[in-house]
Amino acid sequence: MYGYICEHCGAHLDPGEHCDCRDKHLEKLHKRKATNLTLEELLEVEECYQEKLEICY
Repeated sequence: MYGYICEHCGAHLDPGEHCDCRDKHLEKLHKRKATNLTLEELLEVEECYQEKLEICY
């Protein structure tokens, strides 16, 4: 054991190896943001402030 441990996820790493846990986390965040943007496009606020969800098949 070399004693290289990721600060974020605790994975044991080889010398010179970089953990990709942060990359995976950022990728999940980007997917969530893209999904939220899509949902915001589907939601419309009408004059009476009633939200309307339009789903097209």
